[in-house]
Amino acid sequence: MLGLTGSGKTTLLYRLKYNESVLTVPTVGFNVETLETDRSSPGLTVWDVGGQRKMRPYWKHFYTDTAGLVFVVDSWDQKHLDEARKELNRVNRYLYTLNCTYSSFSKNCVFVTSIGCLSYLSRVMYAELYSLINGS
Repeated sequence: MLGLTGSGKTTLLYRLKYNESVLTVPTVGFNVETLETDRSSPGLTVWDVGGQRKMRPYWKHFYTDTAGLVFVVDSWDQKHLDEARKELNRVNRYLYTLNCTYSSFSKNCVFVTSIGCLSYLSRVMYAELYSLINGS
């Protein structure tokens, strides 16, 4: 899982893992968690990689053996949307050569409250991640 710093990657990861909101701090390096899918499928290992400018050149080292990638964007952060677009394009160039599936998610929605949006995104992201690992 990639995105600029403060985009909501860690919040989304722990929402998927524990189904609750947790207080987070900027990720230095990465967080890694295994999400349970169901009893017949293996867990899904999700790497939440820090989005600080200094960390981004190292993102490419996390692409090896990647089955799928989620790029998280804070749509309310108008100041950094162009930067997020550029980073997503850079990531896409690497992923194209690896034949990797990816999705992008917006942290905030215009039509629902932030909490409702996060809940919705958690469900959608879980469905996306589940389909990536199960190929459906």
